[in-house]
Amino acid sequence: LVGVALKRKFPSIKWVADLRDPWTDIYYYKELMHLPISQKKDARLERNVLETCDAALVVSEPIREGFLRKTSASSSGKIHVLPNGFDRTDFPGAISPPSDIFRITYVGTMADSYRPQALLQAIHDFLQQAPEAKVRLRMVGSSAALLPSLVSTLGLEGIIEYIPHVSHAEAVNYMRAS
Repeated sequence: LVGVALKRKFPSIKWVADLRDPWTDIYYYKELMHLPISQKKDARLERNVLETCDAALVVSEPIREGFLRKTSASSSGKIHVLPNGFDRTDFPGAISPPSDIFRITYVGTMADSYRPQALLQAIHDFLQQAPEAKVRLRMVGSSAALLPSLVSTLGLEGIIEYIPHVSHAEAVNYMRAS
């Protein structure tokens, strides 16, 4: 929205709207419980950003297509996909995962709507077939509210570790140790 305001004040400047994720189509939008008037305002602001920017970046083709449905044909050529990636300098040299356990590390936000039960059920089922296996699950960042109860229901308390948000460097270290 700052970009829209600056573009209006200085029409010759170029700006890129780095939208990356959906706006009004984001998976949790309905959970925000906006009133209809707020939903209309969000949709209007979203379209205004798309129409005003010189280019917009998103992470996937489906997100691009979602934004294309919300803008004029003349704006369609300025929405570009820039997939998420990684920085090779974060991972110099060889990575030596632990040999004594199989450690899975999830870094980021794990929302309830991500269906964490699928992962936990898979770990549970694997451990039922191979009870001697040493598996650990490390959740770094925000974990789904329902995660502890799912862990408890499946009897996986001993294999999961919760770590709050950490710096980028620490997150990379956790990934490297998995």
